[in-house]
Amino acid sequence: MVEEKRKKISEKINELKGKLKGTKGLTRESYEKELRKVEGSLIDEILSLKVLDPAMGSGHFLVEAITFLARALIEAFGESPEETGEDEIRWARREVVERCIFGVDLNPMAVELAKLSLWLYTVAKGKPLNFLDHHLKCGNSLIGAKVEDLYHLPEKKKKNKDAALSLSLPMEFPALTIDLGLAVGDYLLIEKIASEDVKDIKKKTELYQNLNKERIDKWRDIANIWISSFFGVKIDQKLYKAFSDYILGKEERIPKEWVEEYLNKALNLAKEKNFFHWELEFPEVFFDHHGKQLITPGFDAVVGNPPYERTKYLLQDQSAYDRFFKTAFGAYDIYVLFIEKSLSLISSIGNFSFIVSNKFLISDYGNKLRDMICKDYNVTQLIDLTECPSVFKDALISPLVIVANKRKSDFVYIAVFKKDFPEEISKLSDTFHQYIDCIETELVDIERRPAKELRHPETGHFNIYLVGNKKRLERKMYSNALILKKLMSIRTGVMGFEYWSFEPHITEVGSPSSDYLKLLTPSLIDKYEILWGTQPIDIYKHNLRYPVLNIRNAPINNITREFFVSSKIVVRGTARKLSAALDTEGHALLVAIHGILYHSLTDALFLLSLINSRLLNWLHIISYYSARIPQGSLRYPISFYENLPIRRIAFVTPKEVQEKVLRDAKNHYKMYLESAKPDAVFNLVESSLMKEHKPDAELVKKHNADPLNKDWQIPEGILWEQSDVVHDALAFLAEQMIEMNKDKQREIKGFLGWLESQLKIQSGADGNSGIEALTGKTQIKNYLGDYQKGEEDLPFEEFWKILEKNKTRIQTNLKARDLYENIKAEYEKSLSKLLPLKEKLHKTDWLIDQIVYKLYGLTEDEIKIVEGKS
Repeated sequence: MVEEKRKKISEKINELKGKLKGTKGLTRESYEKELRKVEGSLIDEILSLKVLDPAMGSGHFLVEAITFLARALIEAFGESPEETGEDEIRWARREVVERCIFGVDLNPMAVELAKLSLWLYTVAKGKPLNFLDHHLKCGNSLIGAKVEDLYHLPEKKKKNKDAALSLSLPMEFPALTIDLGLAVGDYLLIEKIASEDVKDIKKKTELYQNLNKERIDKWRDIANIWISSFFGVKIDQKLYKAFSDYILGKEERIPKEWVEEYLNKALNLAKEKNFFHWELEFPEVFFDHHGKQLITPGFDAVVGNPPYERTKYLLQDQSAYDRFFKTAFGAYDIYVLFIEKSLSLISSIGNFSFIVSNKFLISDYGNKLRDMICKDYNVTQLIDLTECPSVFKDALISPLVIVANKRKSDFVYIAVFKKDFPEEISKLSDTFHQYIDCIETELVDIERRPAKELRHPETGHFNIYLVGNKKRLERKMYSNALILKKLMSIRTGVMGFEYWSFEPHITEVGSPSSDYLKLLTPSLIDKYEILWGTQPIDIYKHNLRYPVLNIRNAPINNITREFFVSSKIVVRGTARKLSAALDTEGHALLVAIHGILYHSLTDALFLLSLINSRLLNWLHIISYYSARIPQGSLRYPISFYENLPIRRIAFVTPKEVQEKVLRDAKNHYKMYLESAKPDAVFNLVESSLMKEHKPDAELVKKHNADPLNKDWQIPEGILWEQSDVVHDALAFLAEQMIEMNKDKQREIKGFLGWLESQLKIQSGADGNSGIEALTGKTQIKNYLGDYQKGEEDLPFEEFWKILEKNKTRIQTNLKARDLYENIKAEYEKSLSKLLPLKEKLHKTDWLIDQIVYKLYGLTEDEIKIVEGKS
């Protein structure tokens, strides 16, 4: 901002110096006079800047703005801030604080704290505290009327044409222009008065009070009436005009009591809601001293860190926000509205920068905001600070710095910090212009991205984590794929807002029936397995091991009931990793679970292998990292699954050939489990994906006739790939994973059930019984160890120590030798069955990952990117 002005003035100085060469007489004197004026203009240019924080809190960002502008002011005098005395620095700060700094906050206490912060920062020996009332104000930054609004009451639906016509006749307020111009003159006079002593401050206070009383208060009242119509005050255009005339002293025949009844409603509402009419509160930012709009109305910079929660104020006034803001969409957070409002407040040459949650980059509720930004504004910088906890130590969000303006730019500079180096962050913005491509280091990824590519072509997201090689890999995955929603339908189970209407119908019964469906929560879904009945879940303070939903009484329609009982793939909406399982029983789905309906079991198993693969898990992390939950889990919105790139499959291999190759694949898999050598499987997959096989002519016709393949046609007589073989091989491996997990669950359930019968465990006060009542229950239940986490099985000695720690709850004598030996023998017997299963699961899971890599055509370098080895 300052640098732009300095550059512009420097160019003008050089131009004038060039003109001075070779000129004489009056022309030279004219140029010399203009040069002196331009050389001193930077000081005035700096002090004319207007910087706003619309949610200033205690004024931290404004203090930083004062520091920046005060340094620039000192440099404009040709001095170095480092060598300047404290008195000069204080003088510069005091000049800046009264003329350049603006702030608003809904909390009156915050406004006073902000004043205190600025006073402490600008206090000077022998000088009074600066006058700040005219620029630091209390109000709701989001709710207010524009001056142009005041000529027209907001349109409402009318029953007849005449009533609608009455709304189309604008009112005339010539006095408004006059008052605005006079108010601007008064504000400029306040700025010109030096704050040398208490008398000066008193004079400024009187001027400010008088300009409000004489110029602004009446228009503020009219604006309050205008906006109160959004909050239940019933008023039509005729009443609005009558009230306005009364307030302006034009009409005295209206009964005072009648007018004041409405006025009091509006003014009480204004006091309660703290309406804030920007152009009336800061007229000098938008109008000249004639009351005409400035050529570039608005603030030169809007900065801050707005609130980011769905606060009670947002919930109370949501209908009004929905009417006022384009970006009020879905379950939005309030910072979205602050971004929209703040962007509207910057001038055409101004800049906007907030630190906000990065969720809007990809969230569904951020869709309208992304639309607006792409259409009306220009993002210049996006700096992700998620991995920099020192910046916001107690933040419950993943912070992002966004910089934007209204000027056209061809590029967006993106930086994603991977490590916490705050000293590097402050340097980055100044050096962005040095980067012309993409740089990926251990500290940070930096990319200069064409502005037209900021938005993802498939999802519409601002995906800042997809840079360089990662972006090229993601594009490669989509290049020969169809998105999932074109192949299968997907929907969410119970929505979050529906939970409490479902909760009374969730219970626990011994055996589900036609009236009761087994109920799944996210914690009961893992890769290739459903964990219903293996562990209790918490349903509003109740632990249920065998949860069911009474679908006869639950508030669900026939479509949802049919969805629940259908066979489907179930996927988690929140998790630490991508997990999908096959539901062939027809479970009911609670909050944060999605179901994918399928027509073919083989297709479902194939899709299951893809969703559970390392590659698609990487795609989610790189695409939806902004959707993290503070505790570390990730969100998996339905939009992610809908837009998954599912590799195109050509089902054109002759049936007998396809069956033979699939048999070979199964045999190679069996040999791999025994030898741990996957080469034969890899060779078969690689060969199948080569376009060197003769397809079945009839199947080719069927393929080409499918609308989904209109842009993937197979020419007649050409050799093609056997991707359908790979499709069926992955489906087979997914089926093996499901069966092995079932075998694992049966053995663990059998052993733990036997163990409970031997220990005679006392139930806990919380209602838990059996193993669930013991301390260390998680370790006991996980005695095998999870291969996905690289865990070893639990040595029996440690297993036994956990039991001993629970001796007060275990009624059997743990010191009995025969009990110890029996449990040890059964434990080792169980592990002897489970460990080979665990190894097969690990090997098969790994093999699926490798085949998926080959199916999508990944190179060795690209595999390293996915596995974090690049």
